Amino acid sequence: MMINHLSIRQAEWFTRVSEGSPHKLLVRVLKDIRNRHSGLQPMSSWVVEYLANFCISNTINHLPLPLGPAFRRFFEILSAGFLLPGAPALFDPIDSSFRIGFDISCEDQDKICSTAQTLLRIICSGTPGHKAVLGLDPAFKGKDLTKDVHVWNGIAISPLESAYFTDCMKPLFPDEDMDAEGEGRDAEEPQPQTTEGGDVKPDTTSILLYFEVWDYAKMPKKSGKVDHFELDITFDRVGGEYPAWVTETFLAEQGSLSTSSASLGHGHCWFVSKQQLFVWKYQESKRRQTMGNKRFAKMALPPTGLGYSANCVVVYKNGSNAGALAVSCEGVASHWSNITNLRHSQMDLDLSSQVVLSVQLLEQPVGEKPPTFLLTTTSGSIFYLRPKAGDQGHGSMEVQKIAGSSPAIRSSIIEKDFAEDGMEWNKRFSVVVASKLLTLFDIEKRSLLWTIHVFTRETSITGVRLWMLDAVEFRDSLLCLLGATCNERHGTVLFFLATLDNYETEPDEVAWCSTVIYPSETVRYEEEEEFVGKVSLLVPGNTAKSRKNDGTDGVLILHSNFANVVYVPDVVSNVHAPVVFSKTDFFTHNDRLVGHAVDDQYSYVMLTSTGIATVRLLPRGFDDAILNEENCQELMNEILPNGAENMHKLTAAFVQFGEKDIAAAQNSVQFLRKMTDQELAQLVYSFLEHCVNYYDDGEHRLELVLRVKRLYVQRLILFLKQFGIYDKICSIQLHVGVSTKLRSMASILAEASEKVATAISLLDWMRLNTDNSDAVKMALEKMNKNRIYPSTTIIRDVEQEAIGRISSICLLPIGIVQSVKDIFKKGTYTVAQKLEVLHIAVEMLLKYSASIETSRRCSASVATQQGETLWTHGGISDAFSDMCRIILELLVQPIGHSEQSRLREFILRLIVFHMNELTERPDGNEALIGIYNAGDQKAALDLAQRFKDFKILIKDVLKLPEKERSEALAFYKKRYAEDDFEIYYCNYLRKHGYNELLLAESGERVDRYLATCEDIRWRRELQNNNYEKASHSLLSLAEKEKSDVWKCKALTSLSKLSALCSDKPINVIVDEADRKLNLINHQMKIPGTLIRKVFTDNPNRPLTINELLQVNLMAGDLEESDEEMLEGHIRALQLVASLLTPQSEEQVVEIANDVWISVWRSTNWKAIKTKHDEAISHFGQIIASLVADEGQPIFHFDTF
Repeated sequence: MMINHLSIRQAEWFTRVSEGSPHKLLVRVLKDIRNRHSGLQPMSSWVVEYLANFCISNTINHLPLPLGPAFRRFFEILSAGFLLPGAPALFDPIDSSFRIGFDISCEDQDKICSTAQTLLRIICSGTPGHKAVLGLDPAFKGKDLTKDVHVWNGIAISPLESAYFTDCMKPLFPDEDMDAEGEGRDAEEPQPQTTEGGDVKPDTTSILLYFEVWDYAKMPKKSGKVDHFELDITFDRVGGEYPAWVTETFLAEQGSLSTSSASLGHGHCWFVSKQQLFVWKYQESKRRQTMGNKRFAKMALPPTGLGYSANCVVVYKNGSNAGALAVSCEGVASHWSNITNLRHSQMDLDLSSQVVLSVQLLEQPVGEKPPTFLLTTTSGSIFYLRPKAGDQGHGSMEVQKIAGSSPAIRSSIIEKDFAEDGMEWNKRFSVVVASKLLTLFDIEKRSLLWTIHVFTRETSITGVRLWMLDAVEFRDSLLCLLGATCNERHGTVLFFLATLDNYETEPDEVAWCSTVIYPSETVRYEEEEEFVGKVSLLVPGNTAKSRKNDGTDGVLILHSNFANVVYVPDVVSNVHAPVVFSKTDFFTHNDRLVGHAVDDQYSYVMLTSTGIATVRLLPRGFDDAILNEENCQELMNEILPNGAENMHKLTAAFVQFGEKDIAAAQNSVQFLRKMTDQELAQLVYSFLEHCVNYYDDGEHRLELVLRVKRLYVQRLILFLKQFGIYDKICSIQLHVGVSTKLRSMASILAEASEKVATAISLLDWMRLNTDNSDAVKMALEKMNKNRIYPSTTIIRDVEQEAIGRISSICLLPIGIVQSVKDIFKKGTYTVAQKLEVLHIAVEMLLKYSASIETSRRCSASVATQQGETLWTHGGISDAFSDMCRIILELLVQPIGHSEQSRLREFILRLIVFHMNELTERPDGNEALIGIYNAGDQKAALDLAQRFKDFKILIKDVLKLPEKERSEALAFYKKRYAEDDFEIYYCNYLRKHGYNELLLAESGERVDRYLATCEDIRWRRELQNNNYEKASHSLLSLAEKEKSDVWKCKALTSLSKLSALCSDKPINVIVDEADRKLNLINHQMKIPGTLIRKVFTDNPNRPLTINELLQVNLMAGDLEESDEEMLEGHIRALQLVASLLTPQSEEQVVEIANDVWISVWRSTNWKAIKTKHDEAISHFGQIIASLVADEGQPIFHFDTF
């Protein structure tokens, strides 16, 4: 099954690469030749297909080779021994852990090589031999041409003898312990690979290192928490434009450029194209060093079949000049001790038929001492190169093999510092990376230290494969870049970073390993060859030595399509701690990566369009495009403040930050940490105020001054956030200007940024036409007249006065609105003229608001706390509202329909800004109501919903039919649940007397709300059949009712009725209700005229017992009638009698005594002479009346 699966993948690969190309024609011819010659038959069809593709496609210019040369090249590479042991490896594109032809035995490899050499000699003999090999000569049709001697054009070509014999591959000096070690090893465990043919026998250590790769489905979606301000990848251009020849070459060879076409180092950049080497200076010192009389050199390289790579070129400093070494893949070295001089040495290096992978500078030339280089081959061998003493590049070169390992895809030199017993020294190592191996060499001892075999632990997904891609020195550890693929998700590769501690001895485990998160989570690929050997890990020297990420540009993972920067955790808490930061930036299609490099300070990329750039990790929003403008630097220096020591230090740190020297700026701001938060906030405010309020008298262009101010404000915000200062001062409250209100530093920074942005926008608007400028001048004059603007009487330069003075920006809306009001008040203007003025004023206000809103939406804007006072609150916001009122007044005048629509649009745009600036939620906004009443109900309701003006929404809802009203209320309650719309609605209904609608509402929250409404609470309690609570509520209302006796009687009656309807009648409520009803009934017996004479303020209010007695006893005096007096005493005695209970007998008796005393005193006892006189007396009439009413006296006389 595995063989079938592999065959399918091979067929798919060949189908894809051969589409639209002559691959299949060449394969058919080669397979025919293979079938006729037994020496070629050990090659499988897959080997033939791959080698045919290699011969056609693998060219210097990446253009396909014609069939004729490709046919000959097939036999050339076989004749050169590409399939022999130790030859340059051609890796299988389906599984790059195997080389092409790995399953061919050594004997068959020798047969293939000798047969190909014989056939190549026949082909080179001329046309007859060429036809015979192709099978076009009938005399040799079907014959094996390598079996016998044949004469071709007078040249006798005989078969070659076999070079292979038994045991020829065994080492001459086998290790005695090897067999013993091999017996104990697992048969499936790969054996350590030893160096082939090294001059010095190395000490080889083979390590099986396991990297844990977990399930893709369990991969974290985000990197770890970032504890600093958001950063962005920035390609900071250096070195100016490419030389013209290089640019022309880019354009001519776009399709053949690779990521290793160019590189740089030691102040020079080089680019390799076919057989040409271009070298130039990409940066200059202040003294402008040059290469003689020119900064550019073009050198010819010797012909090569495999091409050149920038990795095989080194340019180095040689005194005041520069030298260069270029080595072709076949090992032809060209050395210039001075690249301004065309004289150079050229020699063939003895590399044992290996292909060159890279060349690196090991030691700079010093005096007469020549430079030394380290050369690595694709077979993993390392060679030491040095020009022979005294030749200085004009003679031969010494070549010494240090060691060898397995096939390599990348090589680098690393240095590590050591200290012991007060002594310090460093050692250099060479790291060789293969797809499955990682090897470390000691350069000084010229020995192999160890080889790591990469494996993965068992995972929940099958077919996981791990690839070693690159390795560099980082924080005294070896930082490795790995890629993982799996069968289940073919086409997806995931990248990992891992560290190996103690790498100079023997790393036995992975210290840390984490996945690298990309925006798309993965990188797509078709074959392993698309990323193996094509992804680089770049770490600047200072970053590698730094123990913290702050102030560094991180670890760069570079691919031809993207750049990814990662922050490795400062302190690794566990082996799988996630990266703390990961950011990816993809290159555009027209900006190809052609090279890269790294030094102590930066990582560099070379792009066809962008040019040479450092890969920086800078705060988001860092912009320095303005720096290229004329006189910009001079102006920037003028704007910066110069003051006391602390201000001077802050300015210096700010300048370093602007120059992108983050590490230096971080050191400079250390003094700020010693200041209190209040002192720090005051210092920053002083710095900001000086920059923003800088006034230029016209020496510089106004737009340049404003742009520099904007740059400084934005950069100051980034500066504060980058170094953790912003979080310390953002909430500190300060007095701003003459205002007595305290403002937070966050709002002050936001104000400065928005004001400068508004000034730039208004300047552009003013310059559109003279009317705009005149409108601003009119606003300035109005402010000057009202003494709200500190200016001279005559405004000479409108732009400088209105825009140059940032402090005047906040007054312009007020001035323009006041000016419009004054014009509208005058009767000399027609409606058309008023409209013209209005349009200009509204246009300015909209420009004003748009610039503020755009500034606030900017990613680098300052976030202020909700509810905090901003500079646009108050006067500016009110000016927009006033303009809306002006427009609403204009709408009632006879104007055209189109103009009305335009004015309504103005109102909507103005009111949006106004309402955005309100500190509280609107409640019946006047402008919105005006829009609603003007007929644009939909727009008004949309704004009311957006800004949560519930009053307008409810007014509109109450006008709807019952069904639609219910649906609208349900929608609003759900949408504004967090804003308590339901309670607001209840308050509105209660406030405006819609009790029936309020009682129709249901729900627990409404019940709780109604429980606080004493006047209608009892109705909800009756609805819920809670009669006990209703009785108490009604009785409480009756007690509080002091204005209407009839209402009090009704409430009391309902309270008694509710108490009687309760499951358990409440006697206390019933008794109290009876008592109160008794009083009310007695009050209703008293004539209204009598009560009005006593209680003139409110005669309809319920009276107390004492008040009832007072009215009754005063009846005679008030009416001046004995009859009224008699009736009053009778009513008083009846009231007293009705109140008599066993519990209140003592109190009632006291009241009765007072009544009888009044009766007694009202009787003229001296006039009573007879019983008849007694009967008609006042006292006698009362007694008779009481006896007649009740049948017996109410009180016995013995009571007295």
